[in-house]
Amino acid sequence: MEYKLKELLQEKGYIRGPFGSSLKRKELKTSGIPVYEQQHAIYGTRDFRYYIDNQKYQEMKRFAIQPKDLIISCSGTIGKVGIISQEDKKGIISQALLILRVNDKIVLPEYLYYFFKSKDGYNSIISRSMGSVQVNIAKREVIENIKINIPTLEQQRKVITFLSNIDRKIELNNQMNENLYDITKQLYKRWFVDFEFPNENGEPYKSEGGKFIDSELGKIPERWEVKELKEFFPVITGKKDANASDDKGKYPFFTCSQKISKISTYSFDDSAILLAGNGDFNVKFYRGKFDAYQRTYVLIPIDKRKLGFLYQTIKYNLKEITSGFRGSVIKFITKGNIENYKIPYFTNDALFYKFQVIMEKIESISKQNEILTELGDTLLPKLINGAINLDKIEI
Repeated sequence: MEYKLKELLQEKGYIRGPFGSSLKRKELKTSGIPVYEQQHAIYGTRDFRYYIDNQKYQEMKRFAIQPKDLIISCSGTIGKVGIISQEDKKGIISQALLILRVNDKIVLPEYLYYFFKSKDGYNSIISRSMGSVQVNIAKREVIENIKINIPTLEQQRKVITFLSNIDRKIELNNQMNENLYDITKQLYKRWFVDFEFPNENGEPYKSEGGKFIDSELGKIPERWEVKELKEFFPVITGKKDANASDDKGKYPFFTCSQKISKISTYSFDDSAILLAGNGDFNVKFYRGKFDAYQRTYVLIPIDKRKLGFLYQTIKYNLKEITSGFRGSVIKFITKGNIENYKIPYFTNDALFYKFQVIMEKIESISKQNEILTELGDTLLPKLINGAINLDKIEI
């Protein structure tokens, strides 16, 4: 049955964030009750920049989020939707967000969430929005008149279960990869920082009285040497402008942001370590076809067997590698910061193999997530539009 959006909402269920004059910069704190911003809808993150105290929260309670609320980005990158979970911290929205609070006798919030994630749902917002410099979401009366086909609650539950199972599997895989990355970090510290790598008897080298020699980096194990990172890979930069991303793109586009967008073409097809060269320096691992922004450094190991070791080397030493940054407004590093960084090194295939086995497991899980994401993206519009009949499917 077809409804207008306003018919799916509770009374006072359309809540646009407060005007700037209601929440002034000087009232924002570094701790307290969080302020939800655009990135929390766009990326689903829960890292907060701004907070308010309880007194201000009480004053602005009409802008407070509740579990099952949909939050939608309203300016710039508009139409991206998130959903508030039971575990999310209480808080208020900023002026760049919209809350939709549904009448769950007609539509389940998760179903409306998936609708706005679908191509038709997303386009229903952006096609009505405007702005020559900064695109802003359309006026309330326009958004509230968006027409949506809503199936029975039973059918909605089946769609939600089907799609949420995919989302849950992706999240579990992400957690598994985080655990594996932690293992590589611990191994790196133990073997290449604490020098407790296994000796010829399988015992920790330093604790069992292993010999050390002097080096420009201080004491390092006997037979080890000091090498510069440029001996392991050429330092290449991406060629694309930061605005090259394309929502219709097929390939990942890596910028200096923590988030990955898409692009229609690719310049790289390899195993690579990607290091953001400005802003909040961060490092990623990727294998496959991708492209990169001009300030993203693409590090492709000469010896692929050392990929896992080199990734963790850069990850562990990132603060030191980027400590020589330039720029007073936006921090940035040059190729030399990376190329000339020195590390203690010892050719031991057994140590490198351990890192590589773990990285291959991470890659396998990441590829599974890519398949699951593509599956979800393919099925989402068909499920929402009723092209796939779930009546006969037991979920």
